[in-house]
Amino acid sequence: MKKIYILFLIFVSNFTFAQADKDSLLAQDADLLIEELRFIHGLDQGTRKYLDYGSFNKSFTDSIEGLSKDEIKVAEESLQLSKASRSKIWENFLNPLDSLKANRMIEIIEKYGFPSEKRLQKYSDQKIDFSARTILVHTPFSFKEKMIPIIDREYKAGNLKNQCEYGYLLWHLNGRSDFKYMLENGYEMKKKTDGTFELTPNCE
Repeated sequence: MKKIYILFLIFVSNFTFAQADKDSLLAQDADLLIEELRFIHGLDQGTRKYLDYGSFNKSFTDSIEGLSKDEIKVAEESLQLSKASRSKIWENFLNPLDSLKANRMIEIIEKYGFPSEKRLQKYSDQKIDFSARTILVHTPFSFKEKMIPIIDREYKAGNLKNQCEYGYLLWHLNGRSDFKYMLENGYEMKKKTDGTFELTPNCE
């Protein structure tokens, strides 16, 4: 029993020191990392919006997303690329790009820990106008076995925003087909006034 306790203490100590090292590296490189993450996030969102609106002009795409749901639907129907073009772009550009981004995010997380807005703001005065979570939700399913243990570890280390963020990432990484990952991690299924249901986060 004593040996088990000693091994447990060694494990906890190593885990604590590892997190401290990551915090130290993040404090040192925060500004550079923010610039890189802002680029990755912009690339991630910009390429997808191009498929829907046929433009990389952020002012234009933002103006569309400020419309009502019905107006956005009409805009997408008139502006989005053809099904054949979308398929080609996904196959030749977006899928390889998503794999490239996933590999880079793994490198970043292994070195610095998950770069949540809260952690980045702790070490930099730069505006955090992006979300590392948004980058991760487009991780290809083929990365599931590699990425989920990393997210589990980062959640236990306290590097994610909260349990809801953890559940949301698990849902995406597991193929977005089973709501249990969110329902078991801070989300509730609530009935709307129109009779439909929606998942609502219930985390601080």
